[in-house]
Order: sequence, then structure tokens, then C-alpha cells
Amino acid sequence: MPKSFTVSGLKNQRTSFTINTANNGNTLYVPTFTVIVGTPDEAELAIKQSTAYNIANSWISTIQSANGLVTDASKYISNAKESSEGSYAALLDGDYTTYFHSAWNNGPAEDHYLQAELTEDVSDVYFYFKKRSQNNNNRPTSITISGSNDGTNFTEITTINSGLPTGASPIDYLSSKINLGGTYKHLRFTVTATSTGAANNGHVFFTFSEFYILPSTTEIDEVLTIYHSLPSQAADLTTAEIDAINAANTALLSTTVNVTYELYESDGTTLINSEVVVQNKNSEVNAPTSFTSNAYYDYAIDGTIGTSDCTIKITRTLKAGIVYPISNLSNSKSYYIKTRNNARGALSTYTDANDGVTYLASPVKSALGATAKKFAILSYEGNYYLYSVDDQKFVTYSASQKAPLADVITGTTDRIAFSATTTPLYEMRFDGSASKIINSSADYAYGMVFNAWGQASNQWDDGCQYTIEEADNFDATDALAALEEFFHPTNYWNRVEAEVVPFLETTKIGKPFGISMDAATQIAMNYNTQLNSMTFTQEEYEGIVALKNAGLLYPEEGKYYCIKSVSNGKYINVKTANGIYANATTPTAASVVKAVVRNGHMYFATQEKEFGWCYDSSSKALLDAANGGKYVHWGNITTPGQIAFAHCIGNGEGSYAGYLSGSYYTVGENDQVCGGAATAAAAQWTFEEVTSVEVALHDGGDGHAYATFLAPFDATFTNAKAYTVTKGDAVAGVGSEAVLTEVSVVPAGTPVVVISDDATLTAATATIGSGAEAIDPTTNILSGTCLEKELGTDDLVFGKTADNVGFFKYADGANRILGTNRAYIEAEQAAGIRAFVFVDPTTGISSSLFNTEKGTAYDLQGRRVNNTSKGLYILNGKKVLVK
Repeated sequence: MPKSFTVSGLKNQRTSFTINTANNGNTLYVPTFTVIVGTPDEAELAIKQSTAYNIANSWISTIQSANGLVTDASKYISNAKESSEGSYAALLDGDYTTYFHSAWNNGPAEDHYLQAELTEDVSDVYFYFKKRSQNNNNRPTSITISGSNDGTNFTEITTINSGLPTGASPIDYLSSKINLGGTYKHLRFTVTATSTGAANNGHVFFTFSEFYILPSTTEIDEVLTIYHSLPSQAADLTTAEIDAINAANTALLSTTVNVTYELYESDGTTLINSEVVVQNKNSEVNAPTSFTSNAYYDYAIDGTIGTSDCTIKITRTLKAGIVYPISNLSNSKSYYIKTRNNARGALSTYTDANDGVTYLASPVKSALGATAKKFAILSYEGNYYLYSVDDQKFVTYSASQKAPLADVITGTTDRIAFSATTTPLYEMRFDGSASKIINSSADYAYGMVFNAWGQASNQWDDGCQYTIEEADNFDATDALAALEEFFHPTNYWNRVEAEVVPFLETTKIGKPFGISMDAATQIAMNYNTQLNSMTFTQEEYEGIVALKNAGLLYPEEGKYYCIKSVSNGKYINVKTANGIYANATTPTAASVVKAVVRNGHMYFATQEKEFGWCYDSSSKALLDAANGGKYVHWGNITTPGQIAFAHCIGNGEGSYAGYLSGSYYTVGENDQVCGGAATAAAAQWTFEEVTSVEVALHDGGDGHAYATFLAPFDATFTNAKAYTVTKGDAVAGVGSEAVLTEVSVVPAGTPVVVISDDATLTAATATIGSGAEAIDPTTNILSGTCLEKELGTDDLVFGKTADNVGFFKYADGANRILGTNRAYIEAEQAAGIRAFVFVDPTTGISSSLFNTEKGTAYDLQGRRVNNTSKGLYILNGKKVLVK
């Protein structure tokens, strides 16, 4: 900043001043500028302008400090350095009073040059120098620039022999941007003429107090363009130009950038988290600790921090040997099962000295002195079983706080279910039950307790979460043979005794659905002799189990069902996202539910969404996004064959997978489904497998019956035909012809028109299928909706007029709510056409109900007809049936 000064005795005159002022011990020479002495506003502007000019002059050293291509004096060399005075270091020290001098004594018999090795290869540069402060001698007037990539062989690029300052006042010089015509690592500046012409050994010598080589970047170009454009008279700058100068300078002086850290899964596309951090330019990558502190992962970091805002991508990959997802388990491996971050060690076993039984143990029970043991996690017939490799025994469940080891499993309660909490952590539950979680704790015998600590507030307890890490190879032959023998013994009496006999002893049996007394009685009558003999083959066992299950229906993956309320005898009918009713007297497309299994859980998909939860009697049952719904919790059976069910709170997997006791699907007011208790009569349901549904048809008045249709499943019509619709020829006075194309199998999500040539038919049968090939949507102008939808005033809906059947705009003030599983034409597809009318799809003949064209009619012999009666005619080149 210049020191303040006072000008007096002048008014409204232009006067030039040159100000020299001390700046940190160095003399700062400011070029002459003009001050307008007059009004206070004019004086204030002049001060701002001079300040801006001084700021601009300071940019060069700032750019050199942050971006200079030579920052180490050892990278300068010369063929003619004067040995008695000056240094290379003086060119970069920022001190105007020190300098470099080429040889004025004993110089070479060739032109003197200054040569630089750059920090990077460049194709465009600027160079800047200051004259020697002590005098104005030996200032270059011609400089030839050459480039090289090996520092030895140079190519001449350009010569600058005009515009170089020689007067005493301009102390420095900044070149324009120089395009090198290639990319170079070394630059040579050869001086062939100076202001004084003083020479040694026939060649001129020169001096510089500072010499910088600057790169070309978008930011630097912008700043130096402003620098070059500064007028020689600073007072001519406008306020806007001053603001631009200061703004550019502020950007250049900034030493920080915004660094966006993004954490991805190993696929490189699944974003986990992102955070913006302010860091110094050209600093080291310093990701947030939360992004890289998970001990189960290795991290790959991609990106560097430069001089502008940037993004650093961090990809995490599970460390070798850690199992996730659970499907990556192998029967040929043994594993260490460790608590979260090994906070409570790895699972072990311990033999009780009192009873001689070996139990599963936790090392936090310090008195046991247990050490980590290897376990196999055996996959058998879709279930997992825990096997201690070191003990060669299975881990089994008991109602006590101990998990005893045994040579064979004791039943299905011994199977282990894995519930992922946070990757790659699992809860382990016997039989998948929330009350049978394996929990490492020092408070219980052998460190095991089975409770609900994996739920709600205690979910993150270290003792409930485990990693599975590879230990060694394992030969599972004997262990799998033991499982085979248990489930498929030579004599199946044990299976019959465990699975069938109990059904003969009570009318309310097990879950999920139980068995009727009639079925139980039939079992007793048919198998009494064999039951007494206690001898069963596998085929006999499977037969008796099949008979036991007669009358039971448990949803199976991929099959379709209708769910019927026991309390009112009606089927669930899904209308809107919160419009789930039990009011359909017969199953419709809106009643069809598909069983979907993901990660061992069952979901119900319907109307392109999935069943969600409901809190209580005042909260309506909700739908959720497809593939994002809530999984099923089965409730207690109050009557054989009937079941209560709820859907979990939250997303069903991960952070919170519980459910509320009052959230079971219950028929409430107006038959709308809401939440209720599992034991309530209105919470009891039966499941009926469905393979087809009825689609209501309506008489079109032209010998055909019609419907529009869209469903989330493939469908084939057996007593009607399905068609897509495209735009046809114009129909005078009406709109456009709707051209129908038959579809033999309607793919899921495809809107169609359903037509029967029997006008008396009230319903078409849609058989549910799977695997239909999708139809190109560009060949069908129809849109559709599974749930009720309010249409726009310009959308077209199916209907008929006195003369036509087709799609028409709504009448003014009409109710525009379209029902479930229906098709329509969006205004965009209609493109201003107010109606699409049908041509008879069964005959190809345009019915008089379909066509109102005017023109000359001819009979089939080609004779002109003025007045038509009933019959077939040719009108405007088309067959027309007049009724």
C-alpha cells in the first residue's frame, strides 16, 4: 500500500506523481499514475485506483510462489555467469537489491544465456524479470527463447526484440503468453542485444534482479490478462475494473480448496458417504477418519489435491478372508467367529468339569480361560448349522443360558440364521428367533445368553455382532453325513414321531398355519398300523407328511395368492398406496399378491409395490416401493388354518427389523386394513393360491365387450383378446383411428385393451403367467396404472359415444379418478387429438359405431349408393358395416 500524501493548491486538474516508498526494507517503485484533484468522490476513486494497481503488481510474486516453474535456484544455469558478482539465488529471492550478472570479464565467445530446468513439461509460458536496482545498464533489448527436453539439444522457438523496457522507470517486464510450439522441460533465454551494448569477448552481457517462469492455467491467464490490460494511467480504471482486479487477486491469493471426499463400495459405483473438507492447495490427501477407520476394509484412494476444488474417490474392499455376504460361506472352510472389532474376542468352547458337557463359550468369561476355536458353518438343504471343528461336534440350542455341543443336531431349532446389521457384521440366531441370539457376555454361564438384545436400543452391543473370518480348509464329509442321517435316516420313524405324531394330539398345532381336525383324523386312520410298527421308509414318511399338510397353505416364493379375511369373508383389494381394503367379493387383479423371498425373508408384492406396515387401529396399511418393502412376521394361530401377519417397522433389514404387537393386518372401519392385535378376530386371514383373475367387461353397443387392463404380472386371456393401440388415420369430425395390434401374452406392466366378440360376456379370464417378453413401449400409445389415479383434463379415457367406441377426453366437471389396473392415453401421447376410435378388430371392418366419415358410398358391386340401409358398403376406400 502506498503511503498517504497530500496535494494542495490544485483543483480539478490532472497532475502526475511518482511515489517511492519503503516496503519491508526494500524500495517499491510504483509507476507514474494520474490523480484527479477535485471533488471528494474523485479523490476517493483515485486512491482506490492506485491501490488496485499496486495489488496487481504484487500478483507476480504470488503466482511465482504458488505456481512458479522454477523455484529452486539450482535449476538455473548459464554459459556466462560472472564469477565476481551476482548469483542464481538472487533471481528467486524476491529482493530487488540482489541480482544475477552475466560475464563482463573473461566471458565465452558466444552469446550469453540463462537456462532453466522446469518443474514440469509445458507448452505455454510467461516470463517475468526486474532490472538491476543499482543502475539501468545492460537491459536486454533482444531475447531468443529455445526449448529442449534433454537439456542439451535445443530448438529455437521465438525472438522478442520489441516492447522490452529500457527506461529507468519501468523496472520490470511481463511477457505475453508464449506458445512454445511443443512441450518442453528446459528453456533457454539468450540475450543478443542490450540497452547499452556493453560487451565482453564480442558478446553483450546482461543483468536481472529477479527472473520468473510462470505456467499458463485458466486462473493465471485470467489474472495476467487483467494485469496486461491495466492502462498506463491508473486513474482511467472504472470501479468495475477495480472490483474485477481485487476479485481475481483474492482468488489467486487463496491458499485453500474444497475437497469432496466420496466413499464407495468395492463396485466403485455404490456411494456410501461424501463430505466436503477445506484443505490447503497441493496438500496431502487427508480423508475424514470416519471414511477409512473401519478395520474390516482395505481402502484405495484415487485423486490428488492441486490448486482447484477437486474430488477424492475412496473405494473400500473387505479385507481378505472376511465373509460378506453370507452366501460367500463355503462348507470346505473353517472360520473364526469374532465379536465386533474383536472387542470380546472370538467364540470358543469349554467343557464343564461337573457335567462333562462341552458348551459354546465366550472368551470374556475370563474364568473359563477359553481361546479362539475354529467353526464350520455348514449349509445343508437351505439352512446353516454351527459345527465346532476342534471338538467335531454340532452347536445345539437349549432353553438354558448354555449352548451344548452334540454329535448330531437335536432338531430344526439348532439351525443358525444370520441377520446382517452393518457390513460385515452379523447377529447369529438359533432358528432365526429374536429371543435366541448368541451373545458374548461375561454375565452369563459360558458367556452365552439368548435374548432380544439384537433389537432396538441394544442392537449395537458388541456381544451381539460378529464377523466371520476364514481360518483354514475343512473337510465337511463327516459333518454333512451326520446331517444327512438326521434328516434322511434309513428308518424314518424318528421324523414321523417328531413331526407327525404331535399333530394327532391337539387341534391347534404349531405355526404358521396348523392342521384341521379332519386332516389329523385321516392321518390316524390311514397310518395307524404303521405308527404302531414304528417303521417307515422315506417314501412313506413323505406321504404321511404330505397328508398332514393337507388343507395347509404356506406362501411359496414366486407363487400368487389372494388373502381372504376370516372376519368378513372378503379378499384384500389394493386401491391406493394407503388404500388396502378387504372388500372384494371375488379376487381381482388388485387382490393378487406375489410371495417374494429375499435374504431369507418373505415379502408380499402387489400392484407394482410391496406391503408395508401399519402402526395401530388408526393407521392405515401402507404400500412401499417395489423391492423395498417390509418382510412378513407371522402371528399366533387362533384357529387351525388361519394366521395373523404383520410387516416389520423400518426397512425390514439392517438397522431395525422389529414389529409392534398392535401392527398386525386387521380389517377396520369401512373394511380398510389397519393395525391391530394378532389375536383379534379381524386379524385372521387365509391364503388361497390363485392362477387367474376375472376382468370385468362392458358392452360397447357394437357387438363387442370391452375393458382396459394393466397388471404387475404376465397374463393370457382365454375368452377374449388383448390389444395394444397405435395412432391410425384421421377420422373426420372425430379425431384419429385407434389401430389395434393383438398381443397373445400380455407382459407385466403393459397396458392393453381387452375385447370379446360376445357383447353379453361380463368378464374375461386373465390367466397369470411368467416370463413374457416385454413389448416396445413406442409401439403402444396406451399408459396404465395399477393403483387409482387422478387423470388430467386432457388425458383420454376409454368409453363410447352414440357413434363410436374408443378413448375420449373427459367431459367438463367429470370425475377423473381412474380405477385400479386400467389403461388410458396421456395427453402427451394424444398430441392434441381429442378422440381415438376403434376399427373392429375381429373383422377389420369399420363399424358405423366406429366411423362418422362423410363421403360417397358404394355397394360391393361398385354401384354408388345415396341412401344406405343395413349392409356392407365401401366408404372412402374402407369397408363399412351399417347396422
